[in-house]
Amino acid sequence: MIKKKPCARKSTGGYYPIRFPLVSVVNTSEFPAGGTSSSGPLLFPLELPENPKFMLSREKMSNLHQDIAEDIINDLGGSIIDKEDEFDPDAVALIADRLGSSEKVVCSIAAGIPILKMRYLEKSAKARRFIRVKQRHVWQEADVKPTEREERKLVRASYNWLIAQRQDGKKGVMFGKKFFLLPAPQSRMETSRRMIEAAGVSWWMIEKTQPLSSRIRRLAKK
Repeated sequence: MIKKKPCARKSTGGYYPIRFPLVSVVNTSEFPAGGTSSSGPLLFPLELPENPKFMLSREKMSNLHQDIAEDIINDLGGSIIDKEDEFDPDAVALIADRLGSSEKVVCSIAAGIPILKMRYLEKSAKARRFIRVKQRHVWQEADVKPTEREERKLVRASYNWLIAQRQDGKKGVMFGKKFFLLPAPQSRMETSRRMIEAAGVSWWMIEKTQPLSSRIRRLAKK
């Protein structure tokens, strides 16, 4: 479990008040297995739209690889959505050298979008077009050293949830849950909101106008 701070406690009815940025918590042991069933390989290759938009996971990417990725994407007619470390739902994929618990990585897992290796861009450059995404282009657990336990958990979660959501797009990481956002510094609020929205689930902002228990009971009836 990657956990810097406790950010949520479960309340009655499956509701979760959020106090700290969700990006700091990724408990992959709670993620369902998503699946690499017999039908799994049939979900590949993935078709990307024309003029696709990408994000780069710059946190653990060398400057050289960042420059190469930018050049390839721009040369092939794509574009890079670069909002510092923020996730953007318009991106079709995240390009990463390694995976860390950044907002872009965690929100990509929540949204079920593919996290791709640099190999994908290299193959696309040789083909002079954005090729279809094959299974080997997507980060998988076998691509990470056994000693890198936390990274392996993230990679496992990203791959399994990509498969799970392509099998049933209605059931994402947070399917069936609703969240209450409690007052916090603006940057933390925005990070939490983007992750919840990436997962496509409901949330409410809680104001400090009445006891928390009363607010939860009232909103839980909606």
